[in-house]
Amino acid sequence: VREHVVAADIPLQPAMVAHIGRELSEGLHFAHAIARDASGRPLRVVHRDLSPANVLLDQSGQVKISDFGVARVLGNQAQAVTSTLTGKPAYMAPEQLRQDPFDPRADLFSLGIILWELLCGRRLFFREGQAQTMIAVLEDRIPLPTEIRPELADHWDALIARALARDPADRFQTATELSSALRDVLEKEGGIGPDAVIQLVHDVTTVEELPLDFTSEEAFLDQGLITGEVPHDVPEPVAEADAEDAAPDSDAPSEPAEDAPEPAPEEEPILGALPGDIGPGEDAASDERPASTPPEREVLSTADITAALPDLDPPSSADPGAPAVGGKVNWRPTPAAPLSYEPVHEWSSLPAPLPFTPVNDAKPSDEGLASDLSEFELGPPPVQPPKDDL
Repeated sequence: VREHVVAADIPLQPAMVAHIGRELSEGLHFAHAIARDASGRPLRVVHRDLSPANVLLDQSGQVKISDFGVARVLGNQAQAVTSTLTGKPAYMAPEQLRQDPFDPRADLFSLGIILWELLCGRRLFFREGQAQTMIAVLEDRIPLPTEIRPELADHWDALIARALARDPADRFQTATELSSALRDVLEKEGGIGPDAVIQLVHDVTTVEELPLDFTSEEAFLDQGLITGEVPHDVPEPVAEADAEDAAPDSDAPSEPAEDAPEPAPEEEPILGALPGDIGPGEDAASDERPASTPPEREVLSTADITAALPDLDPPSSADPGAPAVGGKVNWRPTPAAPLSYEPVHEWSSLPAPLPFTPVNDAKPSDEGLASDLSEFELGPPPVQPPKDDL
């Protein structure tokens, strides 16, 4: 919003500035005095980085404070002290730059800078370098709003001068006090509501729609078209007078083009030796049908397919050539029970059984077993230590 105001060289209405400032002061009051932890104790949060970049205006007219990433929780402490500078120097309070103890009144100084810039349409303390910016915050004279905009009322000078007092004791002491002063100013300016904020957001975010140019090459390329060529899916324009002649007659027989070559018959791949197929070694003339007409496929049932398969049932266990278990097993449907399956062995893929020759046909006797064990010398059992030594 600030960049839009500066670019347009049209400062915001004073009532709009008072409305935005009052909404921000109420948000700071919540952070400074109302926010509680899980135990119900007040947090007393100091934002420490309040700037235009952290002030949000939405399309419903609400004003919000964002980015509490560097906020400081005071809790029961009256003030806080830090040894590092955190925030934007152009919107920091003098006590923050001097690294003096600070409290929630530092946020009120930052809010005063935002109000001054919204009223005057320019930056207040921003300089080329950070050192010059910090010196401006600490020492430079602060112009009154009426010096920049003479049409403003005098009550703005008093409010801004108090909000930007370099001594915290001379500022507004609480966000509620600043909110009450802005409410009085808003009544004197005629009042304004969220509808004006909605219109402001709309004016800032609305982008003028440019007419589409379909004559340039870039426009055609963006739509997937090529200049100088007609896409295949776009029909050519036909004049109204020639539309009737161009329309095809559905009753007249269509004549093939004289120069058009006859399409070659599509060859159907041979997928298997099912009934009706022409094998690789057979002649197409042997079939009763013409060679140009492909043979029709026959719809076979499960029973027909099962009947066409060779009998691959495994031989009985009495067969001397029956191999051991472990061959490749396939599955085929059983005609009697279509939903049940029985294993079928491919006996041709199994290796021949290995011959079995016993080493000794005689059974081992007890005497032989005892003689074998006699080769192992077993010593006496180990001596257990006495229980007293355990």
